[in-house]
Amino acid sequence: IRLYHVATDATGNTSTEWPPQDCGSSGLAMCQTLQSAKLIKSYVSAANVTSALHLLQTGTVIMGSPWFRSWMEPDAQGYVDGDGSQDALDDAIDSGVAGGHETCFTAMITAYQSNLTKVVIRVRNSWSKSWGRGGSYLIHASTLAWLGNQCDYKAFIV
Repeated sequence: IRLYHVATDATGNTSTEWPPQDCGSSGLAMCQTLQSAKLIKSYVSAANVTSALHLLQTGTVIMGSPWFRSWMEPDAQGYVDGDGSQDALDDAIDSGVAGGHETCFTAMITAYQSNLTKVVIRVRNSWSKSWGRGGSYLIHASTLAWLGNQCDYKAFIV
């Protein structure tokens, strides 16, 4: 989370660091900030959510993605994307894009399988530990697969 602040300082207006007006950062800026601080040697990009989940087995994966208005608060179970169905994503899209968002995968909650609606990822958000479930939310891999190239994944090489 501190890294987000450093990257935002380097690339954005810190007076709008948090929602509702978040100038944000990018995966590339985050990786460059880590490299400058000599905290990582390099980084790799993943082509899709399946590749990102494989990279998660060996280290940290960050994700840049669209953030929808309906995702501003997770549901009672901690999900931002409902049941991970295409209909749930369509509803999120209909709610409107609030902006882009950079977050960090912290765990794959369910074992990987070909049915991505059954693969659940816990993601750390930067908005404080009082947001969501201790600062995190849950999302289905299927949602990220349907978003396709609208998501950007980076994994750190330490």
